[in-house]
Amino acid sequence: MAENLSSRIQEKMEVVILKWWYYLIFVALVVVTLPLNITSKNWSLGDQMIIVKEILRNSLLREVRFANLPIQLITILIILLLIVLRNRVARLFCIYAGITFFFQAVLQNVALTDKYGLMIGTVNVIMFPLVGLAWFLEARTGKTDFSFRPKSLLSFWAVPLALFAFWAPNSLAHFLKFDLKWLVTSGTTFGFCLMVPVYLAILFISYPRVNRVTMNITAVVGLIIAFGNFMIFLGNPASRYWHGIIHIPLLLTSITGIILSIKKQKIVGDKG
Repeated sequence: MAENLSSRIQEKMEVVILKWWYYLIFVALVVVTLPLNITSKNWSLGDQMIIVKEILRNSLLREVRFANLPIQLITILIILLLIVLRNRVARLFCIYAGITFFFQAVLQNVALTDKYGLMIGTVNVIMFPLVGLAWFLEARTGKTDFSFRPKSLLSFWAVPLALFAFWAPNSLAHFLKFDLKWLVTSGTTFGFCLMVPVYLAILFISYPRVNRVTMNITAVVGLIIAFGNFMIFLGNPASRYWHGIIHIPLLLTSITGIILSIKKQKIVGDKG
């Protein structure tokens, strides 16, 4: 019964993502919830930008730094298993991806401070789990063929961007040092902006045998978050230039993901 429900949701969503009003819903969601970040005390509508900054500065990510290394190693292991075992571990990979988005929703967008108490970034707490649910949907329906038979080498274009995002050097100096230890210490598994390019790059390699709904929802939310981060960059480009650079993979892969997910493709053959 659950599998039939997942299939029905998949079929309906494949139609919905082609509708113009579907994208308007996301815009409306942002417009309505952006000014409504929650604090348990001293809440003020006029303090919303301050609240956003305080959440980013004091998020629960700071409390789980001890887990960065083991979680990063698990993520690398899951991706390597997918590369080697392919469809045999596809469901495990998709479930893991979905779980990471739920963790990101909480760890990146919830904070505790003396002045404001419990703080919640409403937009992201709503949207990140939507992406997680999209990956759970793929885990149930198995629409994506992870046997990695790309149409051409161009399918790998996003891999360098994904590696850069996963590496996530926190400054130009770290980038120039080419310090690869950041691949396992950066804690990017808990970062939405850094993991979306990784998951989308994997789908691009699998294209066109992909779950278009999963790709689309991941890319749409990714583009919204990328836009918000580039607004931060444009607000002070001199001091925020690296913030802009580190979000380029998110922007480019999200735009590509939306285009590919709504592009009609003739798919020949079954999973192998």
